[in-house]
Amino acid sequence: MASLSGSAAVALGLATATLRPYLEEVRRRHPNAYAPWTADEEARLIERYQAGVSIGDMAQEFGRRPGALNSRLLRILPPAPDQREPENGYDGLPDDEEPDWL
Repeated sequence: MASLSGSAAVALGLATATLRPYLEEVRRRHPNAYAPWTADEEARLIERYQAGVSIGDMAQEFGRRPGALNSRLLRILPPAPDQREPENGYDGLPDDEEPDWL
């Protein structure tokens, strides 16, 4: 917690004494806020998300803020097929082939 408070304070430009009350207030509502995620929690998060549980319900279950759940899901879930990078370069063409519009 001390290193988190210190690094968060530096990032936010706040003194640790100023940041501590903020963290305490956030953790009253979300006890696991800013705590590291475990592999088990991540696995359970994916299971619950794929089961269709709402972010709000999962926030209560995991004791974390909804934004933390969204951020973690974006980090650990593979991108949807339509959001993946093309395999053959930027335009999907092999690197030695030019697009028709050039």
